[in-house]
Amino acid sequence: MRRLMGLFALLCLLTGVVSTASTPTATAAEPPRIGGFGIEYAPKHKNGAVVLPWMGCDGPGTNVASVLNTKTNQSIRRTWKFGMSYVAVPPGTYRVSIKATCNGASSSYTGTRTIKRETDKNTVSRAEFKRIKKGMTLRQVKKIVGNNGLGFGSIRLLDHRGNFGWAELSTRKGKIAGKWWHAELGDNSVR
Repeated sequence: MRRLMGLFALLCLLTGVVSTASTPTATAAEPPRIGGFGIEYAPKHKNGAVVLPWMGCDGPGTNVASVLNTKTNQSIRRTWKFGMSYVAVPPGTYRVSIKATCNGASSSYTGTRTIKRETDKNTVSRAEFKRIKKGMTLRQVKKIVGNNGLGFGSIRLLDHRGNFGWAELSTRKGKIAGKWWHAELGDNSVR
């Protein structure tokens, strides 16, 4: 679910709703914006992922991240320039440190992310998604799925079960007005 929060944060950053950058001064380059990252639950017998963020800036830039398992002290270092990056990890708690550099200016972020094992209570299957109909209440959705997902205004986001992706539900007056199945690989259709 935190991954979904990261995707929402990314949308906010890209649309200008939220900015993590300070107000630029006339003499200094604007610091890069860091945002839009979270987690992917770990399917049974597989790794989950720490989803590393987009870096937003005007010009060339680099992201450097360190993902440290707080129990084993094992660390993974990742460097990337464009888009998001994933670090596949087993369930556990990870300290994530990120430094983004762009045009000589930099921004940093440090936080903790917990990767959990997928369960029926924190994900949605394709079969459950197909049972959700326009006009249903969130209470009816919870009876089908086991949760209402994460809410952002009139949008609800639910993680897929067994793969990386999410389902999106739009609501109007407490009822489902639209739904979309987003897969990172494969079918991204509206159903």
